[in-house]
Amino acid sequence: LTLEICCVSNLGLRVNWEKSKLSPVQSISFLCMELDSVNMTARLTSKHVESMLNCLKLFRHKTAAPGAHGSRSHSNATRPAPYETASALATRPNPEMVMAPQFLL
Repeated sequence: LTLEICCVSNLGLRVNWEKSKLSPVQSISFLCMELDSVNMTARLTSKHVESMLNCLKLFRHKTAAPGAHGSRSHSNATRPAPYETASALATRPNPEMVMAPQFLL
């Protein structure tokens, strides 16, 4: 193991000791995914599942048709055009949902 660390260091690469696993593992969290080599599965981490569900709730709430919540006072003239609704939903991305580029060895 020290040979690998020396080689990585000699190449000028830094090791993030907090994120590194220096012994073999069967399950690891990597790039928002839980990778399980025993069950041969890959799934989103629970943190990212929760974040996605929150985004879906927000999306459903913002895209509800006028009158969908019992209010019938809206006329067709007050409804936004589809392109207006789409542009209103194009807000800044949640920092948790944006992945920074990663360089792998």
